[in-house]
Amino acid sequence: MKWKGIRHRAEYIAFRLVVCLLQILTPNQSARLARGLAVVLTDWLPRRLTRYDVARENLQAAFPGQLSEADVRRMIRAMWTHLFRMVAEIVQLPRRLQLNRVHEVIRFRNHGLVVRALCSGRPVILLSGHFGNWEMAVAVFGLFGFPMGVVARELDNPHLNRWFRRFRQSTGHVMLAKKGGYDDMLALIGRKGHLAMTRTLAAVACLLISSVGLPRHSNRSRCWHWNTEPSFASVTRTDCRMIRSIRASLGSNSVAKR
Repeated sequence: MKWKGIRHRAEYIAFRLVVCLLQILTPNQSARLARGLAVVLTDWLPRRLTRYDVARENLQAAFPGQLSEADVRRMIRAMWTHLFRMVAEIVQLPRRLQLNRVHEVIRFRNHGLVVRALCSGRPVILLSGHFGNWEMAVAVFGLFGFPMGVVARELDNPHLNRWFRRFRQSTGHVMLAKKGGYDDMLALIGRKGHLAMTRTLAAVACLLISSVGLPRHSNRSRCWHWNTEPSFASVTRTDCRMIRSIRASLGSNSVAKR
């Protein structure tokens, strides 16, 4: 236990040093740094350390026979570039994301539909894929005066977990634990509050919708049924345990069947 505490503190100190570096960089400098780090991970480090082969297999499965090795390498490098740029944006977000200059930072598409849903007086569940900067997308809703319960997995490192909790709650949101937060999710929905979660939790969202009797659009890109195979995302063992727990707590009658 003592060694784990030392490791957690060392990880947090390293993380805060990176945060300090990113805070003094301009967005253009951060973008150049992200591209450089992506080259290091893609072309310099041993592939077993960066899980390059796993990424290549996933891309080849998603685009069978369509990608050359050069295409795969370019897409993996772009993936790392995006990840590092997103981290930099998260660190720089608090000082850049202000209501009077939000139009300089984001482009809000389909805002009419979203605002009407959030102002309807009914609970809304916002689903987001790990695409783009999903952290910024959620933060913006709090800035606009639409606080939500943000469902996320707690990090193993308690120091890092506190940092990300403060960041996610800085615009008025409330953090809800992915593991053990089922009652809190149901309570928030029951109070006509709003939830935000990633698409890997879409099955949980469907359960919550079913449990409170809300109408549901059942096309497969938005909602899972219990006897259909996942068609757009992977589910981890933890997700499956959570889904089973919620299903048991709500009762099998509340789950829609195909």
